[in-house]
Amino acid sequence: LRLAPGPATIIDEAPAGRLYVDGAKLSTFEESAVKARKALSFAGICVVTVIMDAKGRMLTDPVVVCDGLPEHAAQAAGEAAAEAVEQMSGGKRRNDDDAYISESVKKSVRRAIQTEWGKRPVTRVEVVRVG
Repeated sequence: LRLAPGPATIIDEAPAGRLYVDGAKLSTFEESAVKARKALSFAGICVVTVIMDAKGRMLTDPVVVCDGLPEHAAQAAGEAAAEAVEQMSGGKRRNDDDAYISESVKKSVRRAIQTEWGKRPVTRVEVVRVG
């Protein structure tokens, strides 16, 4: 921006925005881990491990570990995970597709926590096949 002599005119543009110092690295919001940590700090994390046999039958109840959630929401997550896997184990659903199982359980868990607590935590589901 040139203010003098004469009328004010734009002569060039300068980059603008926020930069974050993350450890020893300087980065933008999109390319840093700050975005992920912000989500974790807002609504916590819920990790579900589903253990199945080669035929897609659930061997144990899903293992659910939640951090940053109230106890009642974590309990609802465990119940939702078990119910979602049980529904897939009983019929001719896609119980051989780990990605499908993972996504179905994730949606059920997030929906249960949203209903119980009003927030959607970061949710990870791991499907482990035994045998």
